[in-house]
Amino acid sequence: MFCRKCGKEIFDNSEYCEECRSSSQSVAQMDNNATSHKKCCPKCKSRNLQIVTNTEFSSQTKGGGYSTGKGCCGYILLGPLGLLCGGLGSKSKTTVTSKSTTTWTCLDCGNKFRDIADIEKDIESTLRTAKIFPILLYILGALTLISVPMEIFSLIQSLALWGGIDSRAIAGILLSAIPAAICIVGAIVVKRNLNNRLYALYEEKKDIEKNGYTD
Repeated sequence: MFCRKCGKEIFDNSEYCEECRSSSQSVAQMDNNATSHKKCCPKCKSRNLQIVTNTEFSSQTKGGGYSTGKGCCGYILLGPLGLLCGGLGSKSKTTVTSKSTTTWTCLDCGNKFRDIADIEKDIESTLRTAKIFPILLYILGALTLISVPMEIFSLIQSLALWGGIDSRAIAGILLSAIPAAICIVGAIVVKRNLNNRLYALYEEKKDIEKNGYTD
């Protein structure tokens, strides 16, 4: 199998890479096919490959600044001067996360392909998004329609009592129906796009599993 960090070929029973001294945990993250087959280019079957590992860092800061909750509590207890309590004892916390991706490049034909482990992570992430995001849009669309029955009742009532159409009721129905329609259509479009992405990811993984290894 090959080390995911430096690309050097290592023995199957090795606990670390002799080239970059990666731990056994990093070595164990190789896909299962690599333990019994040699990785090759899915396009031309060449084993003259170069591996590149890219690491992206992102930071997120939470806390710090003015705390509205503390300021409100201070105002209740101490009056206007208590608003200054919102700036007391507020500490910021910065979290740094990293994401590594591995790309293989064939030095013979120039084809580039990703590591199966990275594709599987994308599949898992897309599956989670496909389960949650469209449902949230459907719920949001349903919530915007809560006032529609009352507006319809008001419209019927105006027709029955005064023989005229209540323009405010029609405006209320439109103001509720249009956002709901946007949410529902958006959910359908998002779900279709996510399904297309999942199909492309599965096909990419299938191609590498089928053509990316040789005996």
